[in-house]
Amino acid sequence: MNDVVAPDPAMPKKGRNRLKALLLLALVFFLGVAAGVGITGVVTVKRLQASLRNSLVAEGPAKRFVDRVERDLSKRLDLTPEEQAAVREELGASRGKLMEIRSGLRHDVRVLAADSVERIATRLPEGKREALRKYAGERLRPWGLGD
Repeated sequence: MNDVVAPDPAMPKKGRNRLKALLLLALVFFLGVAAGVGITGVVTVKRLQASLRNSLVAEGPAKRFVDRVERDLSKRLDLTPEEQAAVREELGASRGKLMEIRSGLRHDVRVLAADSVERIATRLPEGKREALRKYAGERLRPWGLGD
């Protein structure tokens, strides 16, 4: 007698279903990764733009940095209240200088952006200059650099 078992016709279908399920799972995974990267990029750009726009009004990272240094020094060196006041005064002066540098840098970047647009405009025909200025303003405004 011949003990040959006939192949189960349902077996290839199960294999195909398993492959489809794995492909679907991989697709969902990669879509999730792409969405995560995209959302992170958008949020990062928006926060950076807001930080640049508000850099003259808000104290931002300079204040947080100085406050952290003051806390750490007070804790690690076990400073007396008089010593803490002296450290706070010196760090306050440093924070002021840091804000001046930050403000000057923002001004320099604005001047550079405006100068670059004008130099490019001089190389374009008269009809395209105004379009360039309008486009540059639209692109630079979210960064706090437009007019």
